[in-house]
Amino acid sequence: MPKILQVAGGLSSSTSTDQYFVFAQTGAGAPTTVEAEAQITYQVAGTASNLFINFVTNGTGGNQVARLRINGANGNQSITISSGATGYFEDTTNTDSIAIGDEVCLFLDRPASGNSQFTGFGANFESSGSNSMYTASAGANTASTTTSSLFGMTGSSGVSNTAQRSYVDTATTLSNMAVYISANTRTSQTGFRTIINGSAGNLSISISASTTGYFEDTSNTDSLVAGDLWQFQRVTNTGTGSITHTIIACEQEFSNINVAQYNSQTTASSPSTTNARANIFGYTTSFSTTNEARYYAECPADITMSNLRLIINSNSTSGTTTFTMRKNLVNTALSVSIGAGATGTFSDTTNQVSFSAGDQITIGFTNAGAGSIQPRNYQFLMEYASGFTPIVVFF
Repeated sequence: MPKILQVAGGLSSSTSTDQYFVFAQTGAGAPTTVEAEAQITYQVAGTASNLFINFVTNGTGGNQVARLRINGANGNQSITISSGATGYFEDTTNTDSIAIGDEVCLFLDRPASGNSQFTGFGANFESSGSNSMYTASAGANTASTTTSSLFGMTGSSGVSNTAQRSYVDTATTLSNMAVYISANTRTSQTGFRTIINGSAGNLSISISASTTGYFEDTSNTDSLVAGDLWQFQRVTNTGTGSITHTIIACEQEFSNINVAQYNSQTTASSPSTTNARANIFGYTTSFSTTNEARYYAECPADITMSNLRLIINSNSTSGTTTFTMRKNLVNTALSVSIGAGATGTFSDTTNQVSFSAGDQITIGFTNAGAGSIQPRNYQFLMEYASGFTPIVVFF
């Protein structure tokens, strides 16, 4: 089972509030102050290790402590970040065992004053018996009318169908779908389900009027093959009132035990400059022309990266834009070029790049003309070297 980087990042912490984050591969990883709203009940056992967080800014008036939480209690792993400290912090000593049925999330214990921003927060997760990870759309979202909303990894709706979908590059099984309902005054049933290639999938959860809490579909599965497109959907039926969910999640099991696919999403508009950088795992809120080292993810193992794919939501550039995977602050051969004003899906399915454990991974951006461009979705494959013990990472 390979080390899979599951990322929550690109989010500013509030000035004085402790915050909880989902432990899953998520585009947004939006925080909540209520632990239950961030917990996922794991249906796959494993060991979490190498808890880390990467701070870009830190104006807090005291220490911050990053932790993994299991069943409402602190885990063994913890990181203490001193007031004002920035950079990449990691617990390389401790581990946490996760059993089937455990409720798991990440926790940032904050001081009473000051603000900080990090670009990644997570841990490795070595699954037992399968090459699995959890994928989630995280962040509070409310519906108060009769509507159908589509969700990808961003935790938001209202974006075009194409921009929210995930493209499948390697055979995958979706299972153990879960939702958390934090508030519900609807007078009728609300449905959550998977959408595969534009049609309803097998995974489905029905929420009765006025009910709240954690709900799962542990019976059904969706089998996906290369070329499939999938996403989550929420459907509110006729009636009145509103409903708010904070998590839509499912387990994602890859048929090839040495391959994992990553789906990272963004709302960032690239600046009208060259040589901007951003984190590639999780949620990107901005690109930066400085401090690239503060935007990197650390490669969890020896891997080969391929199949870089981007969905471009809007594009007002007057020249060619190029997005390139970077290793240790240097461009690699894996890149995608987009013409002036072009939108849609673009990919590099030809080039492959080798990374070693500990290498720094970012994505670079160059713009040959004026204007800005908004990538909505990054995806890529990571194939792990054979013969090593796989571990899953949340970043």
